[in-house]
Amino acid sequence: MQAIYALVLATLTAIHPGAPRRNVTEIGSAIATTIDRDCKGDGALGSCALDAVTLAVTAEEEGRLCLGRECTRSDGGVSVSTMQVWTYSAAEADHLETDILAATRRAYVVLRASARRCPEEPLAGYVGGCGRRGARRLAAARLARARAILPVALVAALDGAGISGN
Repeated sequence: MQAIYALVLATLTAIHPGAPRRNVTEIGSAIATTIDRDCKGDGALGSCALDAVTLAVTAEEEGRLCLGRECTRSDGGVSVSTMQVWTYSAAEADHLETDILAATRRAYVVLRASARRCPEEPLAGYVGGCGRRGARRLAAARLARARAILPVALVAALDGAGISGN
């Protein structure tokens, strides 16, 4: 789990350098814990590392790495947390808004389901639907960003751990 945590911290720090440290560490821990527990084999997107970086990019793009009540609810008040996960009741919204690990686990369930439903644009289901042109465009851009960040974050994580290629 420490390797995934280092990868996620490197990602979050690179894509949102001004984010509060507490937010980065709590969101990073929730992503690393979720990936460590729930990612199997090649993950939803080709590797558990790419799944982790994609969740980090999602947290930044959807909620700007907000935590708890500082996050804005959207979609009529039913999408909550930095992951903007859909909820089905006020009680569930309150719970996921204040429990970043539960919200991240839900986000990963949605990400995996989206990848199965929308193989051509694996994140389209997460951002609005496989058949929606705008969702497909946003999904393609988000996944391209995650893929571009992955090698840079891997190097940063290795350097941070005192391991380098030199």
